[in-house]
Amino acid sequence: MSIVLTDLTKRFGRNLVVNKASLEVTDGHLFVLLGGSGSGKSTILRMIAGLIQPDGGTILLNGQDVTLLPPQARGIGFVFQNYSIFRHMTAAENIEFGLRIRKTPTARRRERSEELLDLVGLAGLGRRFPDQLSGGQQQRVALARALAYQPATPQNFERYSAPAYGDNDSGDPRPGRGFRTSRSNWSDRARKFDRGGQDGGVIPPAQDRVCGRLHRREQCADRTCPG
Repeated sequence: MSIVLTDLTKRFGRNLVVNKASLEVTDGHLFVLLGGSGSGKSTILRMIAGLIQPDGGTILLNGQDVTLLPPQARGIGFVFQNYSIFRHMTAAENIEFGLRIRKTPTARRRERSEELLDLVGLAGLGRRFPDQLSGGQQQRVALARALAYQPATPQNFERYSAPAYGDNDSGDPRPGRGFRTSRSNWSDRARKFDRGGQDGGVIPPAQDRVCGRLHRREQCADRTCPG
Protein backbone atom coordinates (compact mmCIF):
# COMPACT_ATOMS: atom_id res chain seq x y z
CA MET A 1 0.00 0.00 0.00
CA SER A 2 1.24 3.48 -0.87
CA ILE A 3 0.71 6.59 1.26
CA VAL A 4 0.41 10.07 -0.22
CA LEU A 5 -0.13 13.16 1.92
CA THR A 6 -0.85 16.48 0.23
CA ASP A 7 -0.81 19.81 2.09
CA LEU A 8 -1.86 18.17 5.35
CA THR A 9 -2.64 20.78 8.00
CA LYS A 10 -3.70 20.54 11.63
CA ARG A 11 -4.35 23.14 14.33
CA PHE A 12 -5.09 22.65 17.99
CA GLY A 13 -6.76 25.90 18.97
CA ARG A 14 -4.43 28.67 17.80
CA ASN A 15 -1.46 26.31 17.67
CA LEU A 16 -0.50 25.30 14.11
CA VAL A 17 0.99 21.84 14.64
CA VAL A 18 1.24 20.59 11.04
CA ASN A 19 1.58 23.12 8.24
CA LYS A 20 0.87 21.79 4.73
CA ALA A 21 2.92 18.60 5.10
CA SER A 22 3.30 16.61 1.88
CA LEU A 23 5.06 13.29 1.43
CA GLU A 24 4.84 10.05 -0.52
CA VAL A 25 5.70 6.54 0.65
CA THR A 26 5.82 3.85 -2.02
CA ASP A 27 4.62 0.30 -1.54
CA GLY A 28 6.73 -2.08 0.54
CA HIS A 29 9.10 0.45 2.14
CA LEU A 30 10.11 1.02 5.72
CA PHE A 31 9.72 4.77 6.23
CA VAL A 32 11.14 6.92 9.02
CA LEU A 33 9.74 10.32 9.94
CA LEU A 34 12.21 12.45 11.89
CA GLY A 35 11.61 15.56 13.95
CA GLY A 36 12.08 17.15 17.33
CA SER A 37 9.56 17.12 20.13
CA GLY A 38 6.44 19.04 19.10
CA SER A 39 7.25 19.04 15.39
CA GLY A 40 4.09 17.12 14.47
CA LYS A 41 5.29 13.53 13.91
CA SER A 42 2.66 11.81 16.03
CA THR A 43 -0.04 14.17 14.78
CA ILE A 44 0.74 13.22 11.18
CA LEU A 45 0.65 9.50 12.01
CA ARG A 46 -2.63 9.90 13.88
CA MET A 47 -4.14 11.73 10.92
CA ILE A 48 -3.02 8.95 8.57
CA ALA A 49 -4.69 6.43 10.87
CA GLY A 50 -7.87 8.46 11.23
CA LEU A 51 -7.56 9.01 14.97
CA ILE A 52 -7.76 12.75 14.40
CA GLN A 53 -9.09 14.68 11.41
CA PRO A 54 -6.91 17.15 9.48
CA ASP A 55 -8.06 20.73 9.04
CA GLY A 56 -6.84 20.72 5.47
CA GLY A 57 -5.20 18.53 2.85
CA THR A 58 -5.75 14.97 1.68
CA ILE A 59 -4.64 11.46 2.65
CA LEU A 60 -4.45 8.76 -0.02
CA LEU A 61 -3.89 5.11 0.90
CA ASN A 62 -3.24 2.91 -2.10
CA GLY A 63 -4.68 5.61 -4.32
CA GLN A 64 -7.93 5.92 -2.34
CA ASP A 65 -8.86 9.16 -0.61
CA VAL A 66 -9.39 8.15 3.03
CA THR A 67 -9.27 11.64 4.53
CA LEU A 68 -12.80 11.36 5.91
CA LEU A 69 -12.91 7.60 6.54
CA PRO A 70 -13.05 6.22 10.12
CA PRO A 71 -9.99 4.37 11.51
CA GLN A 72 -11.50 0.90 11.13
CA ALA A 73 -11.95 1.44 7.39
CA ARG A 74 -8.30 2.30 6.72
CA GLY A 75 -6.42 -0.95 7.44
CA ILE A 76 -3.88 0.62 9.80
CA GLY A 77 -2.16 -1.21 12.68
CA PHE A 78 -0.44 0.49 15.63
CA VAL A 79 2.48 0.12 17.98
CA PHE A 80 2.30 3.01 20.43
CA GLN A 81 5.31 4.50 22.18
CA ASN A 82 4.45 2.85 25.50
CA TYR A 83 3.41 -0.39 23.69
CA SER A 84 -0.04 -0.33 25.40
CA ILE A 85 -0.13 -4.09 25.85
CA PHE A 86 -2.44 -5.54 28.50
CA ARG A 87 -0.53 -6.47 31.65
CA HIS A 88 -3.05 -9.11 32.72
CA MET A 89 -2.85 -10.98 29.41
CA THR A 90 -0.16 -13.30 28.11
CA ALA A 91 1.80 -12.43 24.99
CA ALA A 92 -0.42 -14.71 22.91
CA GLU A 93 -3.61 -13.26 24.41
CA ASN A 94 -2.42 -9.74 23.62
CA ILE A 95 -1.76 -10.71 20.02
CA GLU A 96 -5.15 -12.39 19.72
CA PHE A 97 -7.10 -9.53 21.29
CA GLY A 98 -8.10 -7.74 18.09
CA LEU A 99 -9.00 -11.01 16.43
CA ARG A 100 -11.20 -11.96 19.37
CA ILE A 101 -13.00 -8.61 19.14
CA ARG A 102 -13.60 -9.37 15.46
CA LYS A 103 -15.00 -12.79 16.45
CA THR A 104 -12.29 -14.74 14.64
CA PRO A 105 -12.62 -18.48 15.40
CA THR A 106 -10.47 -19.66 18.31
CA ALA A 107 -8.43 -22.10 16.23
CA ARG A 108 -7.56 -19.40 13.72
CA ARG A 109 -6.64 -16.95 16.50
CA ARG A 110 -4.23 -19.46 18.04
CA GLU A 111 -2.74 -20.28 14.68
CA ARG A 112 -2.23 -16.61 13.89
CA SER A 113 -0.65 -15.80 17.27
CA GLU A 114 1.80 -18.70 16.93
CA GLU A 115 2.69 -17.55 13.43
CA LEU A 116 3.34 -14.00 14.60
CA LEU A 117 5.29 -15.02 17.71
CA ASP A 118 7.62 -16.93 15.41
CA LEU A 119 7.72 -14.00 12.98
CA VAL A 120 8.95 -11.53 15.62
CA GLY A 121 11.36 -13.96 17.26
CA LEU A 122 9.27 -14.88 20.32
CA ALA A 123 8.41 -18.48 19.48
CA GLY A 124 7.67 -20.43 22.66
CA LEU A 125 7.03 -17.31 24.76
CA GLY A 126 3.31 -16.96 24.12
CA ARG A 127 2.33 -17.93 27.69
CA ARG A 128 4.52 -15.31 29.32
CA PHE A 129 3.02 -12.17 30.82
CA PRO A 130 4.47 -8.72 30.02
CA ASP A 131 6.37 -8.51 33.33
CA GLN A 132 8.15 -11.72 32.34
CA LEU A 133 9.39 -10.17 29.10
CA SER A 134 12.14 -7.65 28.42
CA GLY A 135 11.32 -4.21 27.04
CA GLY A 136 12.35 -5.26 23.56
CA GLN A 137 10.24 -8.40 23.76
CA GLN A 138 7.22 -6.37 24.86
CA GLN A 139 7.71 -4.14 21.85
CA ARG A 140 7.67 -7.21 19.62
CA VAL A 141 4.42 -8.37 21.20
CA ALA A 142 2.91 -4.96 20.41
CA LEU A 143 4.16 -5.21 16.83
CA ALA A 144 2.73 -8.72 16.45
CA ARG A 145 -0.61 -7.50 17.79
CA ALA A 146 -0.60 -4.68 15.22
CA LEU A 147 -0.02 -7.23 12.46
CA ALA A 148 -2.52 -9.80 13.75
CA TYR A 149 -5.48 -8.78 11.60
CA GLN A 150 -3.14 -8.20 8.65
CA PRO A 151 -3.34 -4.41 8.25
CA ALA A 152 -2.07 -2.93 5.02
CA THR A 153 0.06 -0.42 6.94
CA PRO A 154 1.32 -1.02 10.49
CA GLN A 155 2.51 2.19 12.17
CA ASN A 156 4.87 2.62 15.07
CA PHE A 157 5.06 5.71 17.30
CA GLU A 158 8.21 4.36 18.97
CA ARG A 159 11.36 6.46 19.35
CA TYR A 160 14.63 5.12 18.01
CA SER A 161 16.05 4.70 21.49
CA ALA A 162 13.51 1.93 22.14
CA PRO A 163 14.75 -1.16 23.99
CA ALA A 164 14.34 -3.33 20.89
CA TYR A 165 17.42 -1.78 19.33
CA GLY A 166 19.73 -2.66 22.18
CA ASP A 167 17.87 -5.74 23.40
CA ASN A 168 17.48 -7.54 20.12
CA ASP A 169 17.78 -11.13 21.42
CA SER A 170 19.54 -12.04 18.19
CA GLY A 171 23.11 -12.34 19.45
CA ASP A 172 24.15 -9.55 17.12
CA PRO A 173 25.36 -6.44 19.00
CA ARG A 174 24.75 -4.06 16.11
CA PRO A 175 21.97 -1.53 16.79
CA GLY A 176 18.73 -2.45 15.09
CA ARG A 177 19.90 -5.88 14.00
CA GLY A 178 17.12 -7.73 15.79
CA PHE A 179 14.49 -5.46 14.27
CA ARG A 180 16.08 -5.78 10.87
CA THR A 181 16.10 -9.57 11.11
CA SER A 182 12.44 -9.68 12.10
CA ARG A 183 11.50 -7.24 9.37
CA SER A 184 13.17 -9.35 6.69
CA ASN A 185 10.84 -12.21 7.55
CA TRP A 186 7.78 -10.31 6.33
CA SER A 187 9.35 -8.01 3.74
CA ASP A 188 8.21 -10.37 0.99
CA ARG A 189 4.64 -9.63 2.05
CA ALA A 190 5.17 -6.00 0.99
CA ARG A 191 4.13 -4.64 4.35
CA LYS A 192 4.92 -1.00 4.98
CA PHE A 193 6.08 0.11 8.41
CA ASP A 194 6.00 3.81 9.24
CA ARG A 195 7.99 5.01 12.22
CA GLY A 196 7.96 8.32 14.02
CA GLY A 197 11.39 9.07 15.47
CA GLN A 198 12.63 11.90 17.63
CA ASP A 199 15.43 13.89 16.06
CA GLY A 200 18.79 13.21 17.61
CA GLY A 201 18.02 9.59 18.50
CA VAL A 202 19.76 6.54 17.09
CA ILE A 203 18.49 5.73 13.62
CA PRO A 204 18.44 1.97 13.03
CA PRO A 205 20.11 0.77 9.82
CA ALA A 206 16.90 -0.90 8.66
CA GLN A 207 15.03 1.93 6.96
CA ASP A 208 14.74 2.15 3.19
CA ARG A 209 13.92 5.85 3.13
CA VAL A 210 13.90 8.78 5.51
CA CYS A 211 11.52 11.70 5.29
CA GLY A 212 13.11 15.13 5.52
CA ARG A 213 13.11 16.31 9.10
CA LEU A 214 10.03 17.99 10.47
CA HIS A 215 10.71 21.39 11.96
CA ARG A 216 8.29 23.14 14.24
CA ARG A 217 5.41 24.65 12.26
CA GLU A 218 7.23 23.90 9.02
CA GLN A 219 6.58 21.75 6.00
CA CYS A 220 7.82 18.18 5.72
CA ALA A 221 9.90 17.65 2.59
CA ASP A 222 10.22 14.05 1.40
CA ARG A 223 13.62 12.85 0.29
CA THR A 224 15.45 9.63 -0.35
CA CYS A 225 17.71 8.45 2.44
CA PRO A 226 21.36 8.97 1.45
CA GLY A 227 23.43 5.84 1.12
